[in-house]
Amino acid sequence: MTFAWHTIFGIVPVPVFYTDGLPDGVGGRQIGPVVQIRPVYRERGDEGIHQHELEHVRQWWATLGLHSLLYLAVRRYRLWAEARAYAVQMRFPNGLGGALTLEDAAWRLTSERYRLGIDVEQARAEIVQA
Repeated sequence: MTFAWHTIFGIVPVPVFYTDGLPDGVGGRQIGPVVQIRPVYRERGDEGIHQHELEHVRQWWATLGLHSLLYLAVRRYRLWAEARAYAVQMRFPNGLGGALTLEDAAWRLTSERYRLGIDVEQARAEIVQA
């Protein structure tokens, strides 16, 4: 496992740990003020996934640490948080010569792991609105 420092809000340091010890199908996750990302995304220079997870850390700080509780307990907050993180991710390169598309982001947002119960059209609209 390796790590690097990133910053949010221009000054707040965020440790990013690179590990394959994540659940299947998960490329990255935020736990409180810490980020974990699979090493393959660092190797290919995927700034998008980094910014997605850093957005969740911003949300964590903005809610004074209540982000995780809100995320688990309130479906509407979870939808807002993920739509916003995907909207941010789409603005950065994915290391494959492009960036995450709105269509791909919308499909990911409908994943069962988010437990949102929305379709692709709703997901697309939430991301565009974020």
